[in-house]
Amino acid sequence: MNNTNNHHTPRQQLQAAKELTSELLFQETLLGSFIYYLSLIIFILGLVTILFLSGFIITIIVLIILWCSCLTYLFYFNYGEPSSFQDLPLDIKQILRFISVFMSTIYKLPSYAPLIIPYLSSSLNYRNSKDDNLFKDIKYNKFNNLDIYSTVKPLPNKLSAVIVFVYGGAWSSGDKSIYQLIGRKYQNMGYTVVILNYSWYPKGTIELMISNINDGVNWVRNNIHNFGGDPEQITLIGHSAGAHLCLSVHLLKVISRLDFDQLEQNPEVQASGMKLSALSNLKSVNLWLKKDFKQFQTILEDSDELETIKLDKIILISGVYNIQNHFSFESYRGIEFLSAMARAMGNRNSTRSRIRASPSAWLTWLGDLELMNEVTEALPNKGLTLLHGEQDATVPYSSSELLFYQLKRLMSITDQEHLLQFYLTPEMDHTDPNFGLMLNNHKFSPLMEELLPSKL
Repeated sequence: MNNTNNHHTPRQQLQAAKELTSELLFQETLLGSFIYYLSLIIFILGLVTILFLSGFIITIIVLIILWCSCLTYLFYFNYGEPSSFQDLPLDIKQILRFISVFMSTIYKLPSYAPLIIPYLSSSLNYRNSKDDNLFKDIKYNKFNNLDIYSTVKPLPNKLSAVIVFVYGGAWSSGDKSIYQLIGRKYQNMGYTVVILNYSWYPKGTIELMISNINDGVNWVRNNIHNFGGDPEQITLIGHSAGAHLCLSVHLLKVISRLDFDQLEQNPEVQASGMKLSALSNLKSVNLWLKKDFKQFQTILEDSDELETIKLDKIILISGVYNIQNHFSFESYRGIEFLSAMARAMGNRNSTRSRIRASPSAWLTWLGDLELMNEVTEALPNKGLTLLHGEQDATVPYSSSELLFYQLKRLMSITDQEHLLQFYLTPEMDHTDPNFGLMLNNHKFSPLMEELLPSKL
């Protein structure tokens, strides 16, 4: 058998080895090239993807910023009253702070759900006036009116205790009809409830608002007996801006009765720069409020009969008492351009206007002149109560806390501590006290009913 086909010469074997090596090298090079180019393609695709996604994210971020800016400017042009382009909030931090406030407000909207059914039911009767115990739109001065909810269960031969409620709204919004549930609830608890409207900004600035509240309280003193209410049992309640107005009215009663001529001639005042400065500031406040509102001057000079009637109690809820401090807080939140507060005080850009409208500043000046006895004597029969929530993001609780310690330090009530009380409430935000006043089954209803117990 011939096996010559199965045997090769050394030359032939070397040639075959070269061909095999060349084929293997070609295959290895082809595989390496495939891996290289595949890797390159993957890298390029990855880079494109990253760039695309980055561009998408950047686009989204830019669109969000533009949307936020447009929303901010929309609110600003509607409520901020810009006088020039320079007034626009151009700082991105300020815009984002405003958006944060806006989104937190949207987030809280579901908390209003428990009010919907009671409010709609009450509003139906309110609009149709089908209520013998509701007296609507009674004028208490030339431009403003009030509602009276007389008690549905009057006691025989006895006048009922009275609640006068002054709502908030940043000195620039609000209406008595919004708070009708307060009237409904407490008229069923034996009270006669009065809810005031007043000339908030831009209809009026702080002087007119104070004048309005003072008009309303004096109207109630003179007329509430015709509706079953006792003028000697009036509790004045203010929430937020309403608390500021209530305290302002109360302290201005004290300031208006000061004998400035006698104070100027006092040797101790003349010898003290601090006291002279305090006297000058108080005179400025007094003249400021009397200068443009003759009606307010007349009201401050009440008859002797009315002077003898003191309020039974004042309850100040979630209030602003130092306007300058609150302006700084609004600036931190990015809403000082949108808030009407600074404009309502008389001048958007004036620190003086903000300090002049701050009850806490008036107390400081009264303290400098050693006149706090007058403030103590003017306290309501059952004193002054401050209430604030620790979770209040609209008005920080430090506002009430600072006022409480200022009053406690300046006033001589060590033996009558019940005349000044402060409730600092965990888990309560800015609107919770109103819910507690309006509803019977809110988590803060028991607290509000502790402050305003049933008279039945």
